[in-house]
Amino acid sequence: MVRRSVLKRWVVEYLGSIAPGFTRSLNKLCIDIYRVDCIDLLLDEPAKFRDLLLKYNKPEIVEFIVKNLLLKPILKKIGKEHLEKTLVKTFMEDLEQFKKLIKDIVELEQ
Repeated sequence: MVRRSVLKRWVVEYLGSIAPGFTRSLNKLCIDIYRVDCIDLLLDEPAKFRDLLLKYNKPEIVEFIVKNLLLKPILKKIGKEHLEKTLVKTFMEDLEQFKKLIKDIVELEQ
């Protein structure tokens, strides 16, 4: 398992290297609407995060964002890239299962 703070740092660093400004834009949206940053929303309330992304994007774009910009750096860092398809599929189709799988990876304590 990895601590949430470490996970958040990995994602922010990864996004900063491939999509500068994306984290800031996405966090602004999440914080303006739900008062939490996007990674916390993804981990704690994935339905709200998914619905927020779907409000502004097509499902294919949401899958791309979740897979390539959020889950990829986490799974790569912990050596669990094989879970990528499963996590993306459950994020889009079965949020309860997604929450169970992600809790096996991330310590949800701050």
